[in-house]
Amino acid sequence: MSDLSDFEVTNGEEEDIFLEKDEALIRQTKEETTKWFQSWYQTETSKNVGDISNEPDEDDSNSDGGILSIDNDDGSEGSPRHVRRKYPQWMPKADLKEIVELYIGQEFVDTRQFNDALQIFAIQNSFDYTYMRNEKTRITSICKRTCGWRIHASWSYKRDCFQIKSYIKEHNCGTHYYNKKASIKWAANRYLEIFRDEPNFRAIALKEMIRRDYNVDMTLSSCHRAKKMALGILTGKKAYKRGFLEACRPMICVDACFLKSEFVGQLHAAVARDVNDDIYPLAYDICECEDQHTWTWFLSCLLEDIGNPRVHTWSFMSNRQKGLLNAMEDLMPGLEHQLCLRHLHANFKRQGFKGKAYKDAFDGAARAANELQFKHYMSVIRGMSEDAFDYISKIDPRTWSSGEDHKRQENPPPLSTTQI
Repeated sequence: MSDLSDFEVTNGEEEDIFLEKDEALIRQTKEETTKWFQSWYQTETSKNVGDISNEPDEDDSNSDGGILSIDNDDGSEGSPRHVRRKYPQWMPKADLKEIVELYIGQEFVDTRQFNDALQIFAIQNSFDYTYMRNEKTRITSICKRTCGWRIHASWSYKRDCFQIKSYIKEHNCGTHYYNKKASIKWAANRYLEIFRDEPNFRAIALKEMIRRDYNVDMTLSSCHRAKKMALGILTGKKAYKRGFLEACRPMICVDACFLKSEFVGQLHAAVARDVNDDIYPLAYDICECEDQHTWTWFLSCLLEDIGNPRVHTWSFMSNRQKGLLNAMEDLMPGLEHQLCLRHLHANFKRQGFKGKAYKDAFDGAARAANELQFKHYMSVIRGMSEDAFDYISKIDPRTWSSGEDHKRQENPPPLSTTQI
């Protein structure tokens, strides 16, 4: 038999030899790839300069901060696949004294939040910066003395947030004593509690305190303006609270409504009525739903600010929402609570008692000047329908009619929370 070429297969045994050689070559290639990637990744993560975006800023949709890991299809090491990394999210500091740290991949809600964090970070680290690029979708900042410090952030469409993409941490140009980022607004909010405790705190003392805390030399005129702004914030809050305590009726109306924009949720609100019979807003919040837990939190914050309702003899009015009633009973057991006429009449109609005759009798009973008039209109309702009379009689008349004896006769007739 003639000799066969290297590309010819004589039998199944030689074919098995070729397959074994191919598998060995594949395993060797995978091992070399794994070692190379591990070495490269350790080198990159040890550097001060990081970059999580391989795409230009104009197309940040491909830069979601993923990393590669070497895994086989069955989960073992060997073949590369894409893994989504979790990056830290910026949490706004309620206290401006807390230390701010910035990281590669850190996520922010928008450019404004990123700029606020960057400003506080620069003040705490005693240096000033300037913008190379300051746009709605990307921001690049460098040290004002061009020492090499640089940070770049842009919008990530896959992660739907504003994200730090590259960051050079090295900063070796010393302290910037004249730092424009230490603004008047920042100083007023940072030292607000100082002026709350000591309104006569001098501007020269504020100047020295800022120098000692942050190595920043603010001008004396800026410190005077910061003091004026801080006192304005405190005086405005106090004046608004005093206006409610001294010039509003002893009635607080609370209600909630749906938010119908892209930001779904519930809007809670509390209002009062002033001497001109106008709405006087007290507080509001946005929460995920309307239940006992959210109402308890909202009312707790409200009472913490305005004081004990029993001391001021206030009464509350609502639409009989179950979670709200439970929250009020837990926080203010036995406190006078009135009901919204519009919601009460809507429930009355929902039971089938519709028409102008029912509405006139209901309104007459609600706005009765005395007990005698109240009983008259209730008898009218009873004459039209015994079921309607039974339904409305189950509700305590002191919570919705001015004709019944109240704890405070000077209270006005019930209002409607829809005026919120």
